[in-house]
Amino acid sequence: MTPSQTEGGSVSEGQPVFDPERGDASEDTVAMVVSGAMEATGLAAYCWTVADDALLWSPNAAAMLEAAPDAIRTGRRYASLLDPAAGTTRFEAVMAGGADAGDGVPFQTEYIFRPGGRGQPHGLWIEDKGRWFAGPHGRPERILG
Repeated sequence: MTPSQTEGGSVSEGQPVFDPERGDASEDTVAMVVSGAMEATGLAAYCWTVADDALLWSPNAAAMLEAAPDAIRTGRRYASLLDPAAGTTRFEAVMAGGADAGDGVPFQTEYIFRPGGRGQPHGLWIEDKGRWFAGPHGRPERILG
């Protein structure tokens, strides 16, 4: 049995972590629950900002991708581990077009990610799905997936 939060905020056995009826979950609790759910379902999440090429990942991403965190820290580093002959990359899917009317533009693609590098035989099929949001010039600026 795992410890959880009681009404008074202390930790005890057998009580729910939060009461969705009251909506009293802390941000840390919600982050813990979402992270656990993502791990349990084999999902990872990211935010990619095009201007600085930074990739911010959910805590479970590096382990799931079998990659060092530094290897997936930027869009370029991540892309260097994709098999160029197997699928449309995230960059290609996002930059393919569309217009953001304010609620983002959905995208979805599949490709092979090679954690040991392009020349290595071990690869993971990745389904990359999300939504991109345009900057002031209408081009993709922030991608969530």
